[in-house]
Amino acid sequence: FVTPALEIQEAFLVTEKPFAPEVQEKIKEQVLRYLGDIEPLLRELMKVKLVHNERKKNFINIRIKNEYMRVVHFAEHGDLIFLFAPAYNLLPYIRVFALHRQSGPIGQLVDKQVELLSASIAGFLRAFKLERKVTYATEPCEAKELGSFSVFFAQQHGKLPMYMRVPEELYISTMPLLQALPYKALLPKLRALGADRWSALNALRAECEYLPSLVDIREGGSGVTLELKFLYVPTVFAALLNGVLYGFFMSDKVEPYVIVCAIGQQDGRINRLRKLTRPQISDLDTAITAFKARFDITIDDFHYTSLEEREKTKELKLQSHSLHWHLKIHILPPTLQEGVKVLRLIDLGRLQQLDPISYQNSRDSLSWMQVREALECEADGRKTQNLEKLAKERTLEKERTAAAAAA
Repeated sequence: FVTPALEIQEAFLVTEKPFAPEVQEKIKEQVLRYLGDIEPLLRELMKVKLVHNERKKNFINIRIKNEYMRVVHFAEHGDLIFLFAPAYNLLPYIRVFALHRQSGPIGQLVDKQVELLSASIAGFLRAFKLERKVTYATEPCEAKELGSFSVFFAQQHGKLPMYMRVPEELYISTMPLLQALPYKALLPKLRALGADRWSALNALRAECEYLPSLVDIREGGSGVTLELKFLYVPTVFAALLNGVLYGFFMSDKVEPYVIVCAIGQQDGRINRLRKLTRPQISDLDTAITAFKARFDITIDDFHYTSLEEREKTKELKLQSHSLHWHLKIHILPPTLQEGVKVLRLIDLGRLQQLDPISYQNSRDSLSWMQVREALECEADGRKTQNLEKLAKERTLEKERTAAAAAA
């Protein structure tokens, strides 16, 4: 079904209907096998999805698994890798787990591996400038608190994952989206939520009006738990300007873009915006400038899908584009690897040669001035130019300039 470059064989490229579930599973396994041949770790880090679009064409979609998008730090010891990620439930814990490059997840440490973990934790604490001791637990829950590192491993016999209880300011520092919000001692108040969903929503709204749209609220036997919505987990930068929260987050598709969304008042409640006003466009310009300065980005390449195109997609009931406003800023590999830490563990250049990922690197782009003009047209209710045509013309102009310089 699939070539080693992860292209679907021509005979299966266009089909009247999506592949049957059993065929999809075979294709996914074949893709993962090829990924493992490139680098065994890829088989663990990646997940595969098959897409059948409106033109009856089949695509392979490769994404980084959710748990690895959360990683904020790792330590390598040969083929043994320890990873650190903030707990899912907005409590101040860091999840610590382990992988072997060849065989995948490790559920229990033995002998010298425990010493290597202790050294890795020390490295994590230095990286986040934390000097005081931390405590450990089997779950991110105060009722499960176990105490010191030695006590933890004596009682748990080296089992992973484990959770480190860290200061709230350290935990918040791993989530730029929360850092941008107007909160004071946010986490202690989240722990005091009511016992049902409505009580939780009211408590969140009273603390910060943006929070209900950013978190999933789950009810269980032990009460309400909160999780930051996965979309916002890989946020690398955020700015709250005049009532709108601009979030810059990494894509799990290994694409060379940071995705920007805008969260503010719409239809009487806080939600992701569908379009921006002229003042919001000016604020977006300010946020982009700050983001570029933070990550030392000098290239001026953007990808934008117009409101008209997004609305057309919704009318046709296609899944090509989200109706919400979003903008993609082109970034280079070092920024991509800084935002998605696990990409430092693999040969990114080789991965980007594969068909589902190389496509993302070959897309035409717009300048910020072209994007801004399109946004202002939408804000004024005017029709935008054909952005795809503009991007292609810009690519051709770049190629002519490069050719002239070479000559």
